[in-house]
Amino acid sequence: MILDEPVVMATDYVLAISMLVMGSRLESKKERILFFAAALTALIGGTRHGFKTTIPPLPLEVGWRIGLAAFGVSSWALATLVLPERFHKFFTVKLAVYLVGLCFIGVFEYAIGNYAFDVTVATLAVLVRVNRNWVFLAGTAFTAVGAVFLRAPWSLGPLPPASLFHLTELAGCYCWYRAMKENGLGPLTSPTGEGISRL
Repeated sequence: MILDEPVVMATDYVLAISMLVMGSRLESKKERILFFAAALTALIGGTRHGFKTTIPPLPLEVGWRIGLAAFGVSSWALATLVLPERFHKFFTVKLAVYLVGLCFIGVFEYAIGNYAFDVTVATLAVLVRVNRNWVFLAGTAFTAVGAVFLRAPWSLGPLPPASLFHLTELAGCYCWYRAMKENGLGPLTSPTGEGISRL
């Protein structure tokens, strides 16, 4: 059997395994959802890249839409993990709209736009905190660089743009993992129970 994009498939699988390992070491349910859903996205993405001319079109497309749905669930988990509870309903409704939209729009740009919105809002929520989590912010910076790599017209040695995106995303997600593991990322509160976020 000939693989279509073996390098992209391999880096997607590395990302998936890494996300599973990191997620399994976190205690918060929502943190686990974030990493496990991202792992599912990478697993499906890697399979699509490796076997897109082998798997029949219908299951290939259904799997792809499931992967994009998991991608949306992952970014929803990030946003609702960081933001105060009063914003959760908006992001849950937005996720529902996004999932319905996947029935009609199956392109990666649709998914990455939704993901970018959630990550941007979550990052702004961390930025306005009195005690900023710089490790988390470094993770966001890596994911932004990854998005640039994804659209790059060049490769780095044997690594095509998609693989550069995967590896940079892995660095970013590791930073997010460290931030969650060491400090927790739920909406911060003071010892008296009052929020210290400016949101």
